[in-house]
Amino acid sequence: MLKSASIVWLIVMLAAFAHAEPRITILHTSDLHSHFTNRQSPRKLGGYARVKSKIDELRKSNPNSLLLDAGDWSEGNIFFTLNSGEASQRMLEAFGYDAIVLGNHDWLVGPEELYDAFRSSGMSVPVLSANMDFSKLPKNIPLENHIKPYVIKHVAGKKIAILGLSTFQIIFDHFFRPAKPLDPIRPARRLVKYLREVEKADVVIALTHLGQETDAVLARLVPGLDLIVGGHSHVLYKKPRYVNGVPIVHVGLWGQHVGEYQLSIDLQGKVSLVDHMIHQVDEGTPENKQIRELTQGFESAVEQAFGSQVFKDNIVTTEVGLRTVKKDPFSNDILGHWAVDAIREATDAEVAFDSPMFASTQLFPGTVSTADIFNVYPHIYSKTNKDSWTIHTYEVRGIVLRMLVSVLLKAGVSFKISGGEIIVDARTGYNVRSFKIGGLEVEYFRLYKVASTRGILDVFRELRQWGLSLGPTEWKDTGKVMWREVARKLTSLTPITREKLQWEGRIRTVQPDLALNKEFIEIKQAGEKLHIKLRVLNGGLRRAGIPKLRVFADATPLNSVDDRWELLPMQAKIFQNQSRVSIQPGEWMDFEAVVPLRSQWKGVFVPIIANIEPVLGEVSQANNTVTNDVEYLPAVMAGNDEGTPGQTPQNP
Repeated sequence: MLKSASIVWLIVMLAAFAHAEPRITILHTSDLHSHFTNRQSPRKLGGYARVKSKIDELRKSNPNSLLLDAGDWSEGNIFFTLNSGEASQRMLEAFGYDAIVLGNHDWLVGPEELYDAFRSSGMSVPVLSANMDFSKLPKNIPLENHIKPYVIKHVAGKKIAILGLSTFQIIFDHFFRPAKPLDPIRPARRLVKYLREVEKADVVIALTHLGQETDAVLARLVPGLDLIVGGHSHVLYKKPRYVNGVPIVHVGLWGQHVGEYQLSIDLQGKVSLVDHMIHQVDEGTPENKQIRELTQGFESAVEQAFGSQVFKDNIVTTEVGLRTVKKDPFSNDILGHWAVDAIREATDAEVAFDSPMFASTQLFPGTVSTADIFNVYPHIYSKTNKDSWTIHTYEVRGIVLRMLVSVLLKAGVSFKISGGEIIVDARTGYNVRSFKIGGLEVEYFRLYKVASTRGILDVFRELRQWGLSLGPTEWKDTGKVMWREVARKLTSLTPITREKLQWEGRIRTVQPDLALNKEFIEIKQAGEKLHIKLRVLNGGLRRAGIPKLRVFADATPLNSVDDRWELLPMQAKIFQNQSRVSIQPGEWMDFEAVVPLRSQWKGVFVPIIANIEPVLGEVSQANNTVTNDVEYLPAVMAGNDEGTPGQTPQNP
């Protein structure tokens, strides 16, 4: 009797196991940008050799897994210069990805050089993009042989369909001509329907390089998706974001974190995201020997091309972090200002323009090498001319310049100007009140000598494609390379101290305009105290009331995932002739906090996040939130169905 009962129990257990919901693990990286090493991370996060070890560890514990990358795996770092991304592709092949999506920085070199890199690397990893039109490519560039709309994978007895969707933004499209990126929504709707009805896929995943807001649109407009694995926005979702019931995941940049997501399929075929984990890749993660040796070989190749000291020549020292602010034309972006000054000074132009959208990373306090500066402005390196964007000069009438800056400001496009001053009215749609070049109001019919990089000229070309004939039709290539001129400028300023930093109101509002600047964040350890100082600037032309200021320090700085922040008691420090009730135009107020030094803050990089809230009724357009660790973004605080990812911690 006992034996029979045991057999029955065994049969029941086997039946239950047979009908158990299968679990499928998705491992996720994004926006690697050829950051083979963690040289540019203040907390030493990332590095391909450690990323590979972390992935191997997760795969070992999750045999039913797929490894996906959400695009921009190539351009953005000096390692990309090795045959226009061939080295990057060889790295991806060594990682063993199941699928990767084509991002905008993967095609910026154009279709011919991308195809050559595919052929040279011999990469067999499936590259996906369902919204690319290759019909006008010449027959000798058959990219459609390497880039497919989707791939089918069989995992745990289930059919997993992965479709790729690439960046659709005017600013990037022309780099890929005659290939053409299409609006992703219509191709996605058609393909998901096909994968469901014809391929009979059990799970449909969109692997996208569209950015977090377009991912949300995709979730609303494309039925049948089980998961959106995204990239392009460089944000880290520490919780999944749900839109229209579809989970969306993002995992930051440079391999600093690896996402692990568990999908469950019930007996009715319903797919659910049942677990979401983010794994930090730091120096506690061992290095994979194969990837370390590949990295060392690629470093040697870069040194042969750029000089044996390119990674360690330390041509600049800086006590402050320097970054470019990509989405705010009103910010006191010191590195951006110096870069556009370098463009103007190299050409003797009257005025120069540049866009921080073309910049890649930032410079951290300490020593700065030639490679570090290249990585801020890698632009588009071509193996044909063995360098990246050069500076061009051209002549433009004043009326066109005024019209151009007005269009850019109204469209919210960030740009930097040297030799000019612009004043706008924020309450009337950023109407230009004043535009001066060389201290004098712009004359409408006078020709001005202007300098900029190839990127600005490409914007003019694109505007003409859309029927808007603004800007020059002829220009001169000076042959001077942008990043090299920036290197010369920074070398002339070294050592860079806070005393050398100046506030410059190059683009100002008539209204008050409060802003925080990363460059003026100062953190010092003194005895058993931590001293933190921030500066609030008023870039507007009217006085501003004292804002509310909230500053948080990371309570566990060695752990970038746990989201434990400590609210600091900031106190205003009055300087010069400032009143206690307002900040005058062009002036600032410093805020300081002195707190007991926690043991976890000793001898490490302490990230902080600060945000200001302007006085009610005042207009404030510039940077209202700042962090001293821009590559690290805080958690998604809202995971609800239509929630927008938050960027500031809540009060503890």
